[in-house]
Amino acid sequence: FPRGSIGGGSPLSGFRREDTPGATPRPTHSPPASVSKGQKRVGGVQRGRIAGRPLCQGVRGTASPEATPLPPPSSLPPPLPVRYNAPAMNEPKDRLIVALDYPDLAPALAMAEAIGPGVGMLKVGLELFNSAGPPAIAALRERGARIFYDCKFSDIPNTVAGASSAVARMGVTMFNVHALGGIKMMAAARQAAHRAAEEAGQTPPLVIGVTIVTSLSDREVRHDLGLCETASEAAIRLATLAKEAGLDGVVASVHELPQIKRTCGRDFLAVTPGIRPTWAPVGDQARVATPREALAAGADYLVIGRPITRAGDPAQALADVLREMAGD
Repeated sequence: FPRGSIGGGSPLSGFRREDTPGATPRPTHSPPASVSKGQKRVGGVQRGRIAGRPLCQGVRGTASPEATPLPPPSSLPPPLPVRYNAPAMNEPKDRLIVALDYPDLAPALAMAEAIGPGVGMLKVGLELFNSAGPPAIAALRERGARIFYDCKFSDIPNTVAGASSAVARMGVTMFNVHALGGIKMMAAARQAAHRAAEEAGQTPPLVIGVTIVTSLSDREVRHDLGLCETASEAAIRLATLAKEAGLDGVVASVHELPQIKRTCGRDFLAVTPGIRPTWAPVGDQARVATPREALAAGADYLVIGRPITRAGDPAQALADVLREMAGD
């Protein structure tokens, strides 16, 4: 057939179902009577609006988080009250999570030995866990480390529940799931983890939701993910879903933290990646902050990897990060 036609008939763009004999005509929709200056019409609908309303209104009609400036680094919030299943956060080191992103277990254990007990948790992510498996967590726990299991579950609720049970039995302190998986999936993860931990006689792990990863820009969130929001707006909306699902907190960029804390409450934990000390390169992160900026914005835990683990002297780099967190 000629391109754009069927059997020599009308082009596909003009083909209507009601043109077919015996078909029921569909109701037509009148386009808006007017389009305000600066707006474009797409298929009879004003771009960015449906039925006179914006497609994205942030979180429950709140103002865009981008209009909220970060508080000055000197105005750090007081420590959170201790949760029954959260480690105490009395010193800067208690709020620091070091990412052990290694291809096998040997260098991860060497790094754990090098930095000693000077951090709150060690992060085991996709690379290390898929290389070394559960023995990596067991070996680190034997050395006294608390573990943040960072493998971001996202699947149907039943599958995520099973995986969450398995992780809880390993004795991790915290693990995460993708908030984009929905409320049912997040709730299933938390319920399964608590049940498995209680059956094993262990403290239930903290379960947190991943909002929008810090490597994504606003353009990628809109163009690649197909969301009609900025990265900050999407992160705040997903944080409210995680709160409704009963999760303990979220992973979020520093730029969304003030609004997330206002919307979800101060006791809703904020784990913040994309942290770069003043002396470290940004790397592949799109939305970054210094340790002091993140703490001032409301972060409860800071995740730092390469500035420490790839430093010539990891112990000295760790000491420098802790001084920066303390404001020295």
